[in-house]
Amino acid sequence: MNIVLKSKFIINDIAHMTFEYKSTKEIIPGQFVNILVPNTGFMLRRPFSIFSAGENTFSILMKIIGKGTEHISAMNIGEKTDILIPLGNGFACDNDNKSTLLVAGGIGLAGINMFITKNSKILFGDKDGEYEPIIRHLKLDVMYISESGRIGKRGMVSQYIDYFEAERIIACGPRQMLRALKDVIKDDVEYYAIYEEIMACGIGLCSGCSVKLNDGTFKKVCKDGPVFDGKRIVYE
Repeated sequence: MNIVLKSKFIINDIAHMTFEYKSTKEIIPGQFVNILVPNTGFMLRRPFSIFSAGENTFSILMKIIGKGTEHISAMNIGEKTDILIPLGNGFACDNDNKSTLLVAGGIGLAGINMFITKNSKILFGDKDGEYEPIIRHLKLDVMYISESGRIGKRGMVSQYIDYFEAERIIACGPRQMLRALKDVIKDDVEYYAIYEEIMACGIGLCSGCSVKLNDGTFKKVCKDGPVFDGKRIVYE
């Protein structure tokens, strides 16, 4: 069982929650957790990217999108629930070794946070600047793109890739964004996509989160991912 240590709404529908973590298993950037919704009849857990990890703690950045996430966000400090952690294959790398660009769309920010170093270049996008308070709260230096142009530059993040020199791109966000990036990233640039899918078990038993690759094979997001070669995914 994991105890809620801290809980704060940064804006109305985005919560930052910190939980106790007693395992000796190392948490690697790109991994995720699967949280049992407490005190409800919900059978399926809810998966979240691990936003940060510290000594005996980890946190998530959660967007409230339904009853499950609403119940989790309403947990009080000291309350317990069962959490499977860490899950999935992370991506242990030295981002200062290569010229790395981090790209996030909306709540995909949670997926790239553990990759951020003091020298990171970050390209971030949303629809109408709604995440600006979160970017400000986290004190992140980003190139901000909004579809409406209300905050930062106008358009899609895929239109601004060439503003950066990068040998590696790590991205997390909506499927449409990941697909658009695949279409514009140059052949000699590595592209890692942190892929999100609806999950049931989260440990590779049910195959409900399978994703198709360009060679016709299927991989399980929960076990083989969630970090994949973004150029190999078939974004259906």
